[in-house]
Amino acid sequence: MDFEDGRGSGKAWVDKQPTYEEKIYFARLQILSQELSSAMQADSGKFRTPMWEEYYKKNEANYDQATFNRIIVPRTKQFVPPAAREAKARSEDTTTTSSSD
Repeated sequence: MDFEDGRGSGKAWVDKQPTYEEKIYFARLQILSQELSSAMQADSGKFRTPMWEEYYKKNEANYDQATFNRIIVPRTKQFVPPAAREAKARSEDTTTTSSSD
């Protein structure tokens, strides 16, 4: 299909086609979405500090102190000496026999 401008210049008027209009519409929506996202990110940094300070003072008891315990999980299986394994097995045997009584 040949799109010409009617003057015989051979220039295509693809900007008048429906697919072109759809692409422009979609591109415009993408740009608007990006601008909205940027504006929301910029506004998110402007929170009202006095509001948060007031909330903290009202609920200060909930924020007294917290303790953080670290649990270290080894990447490889740890070596357990045979003597320790036997001692653990004996202690498990005594707990199972005493609980079955």
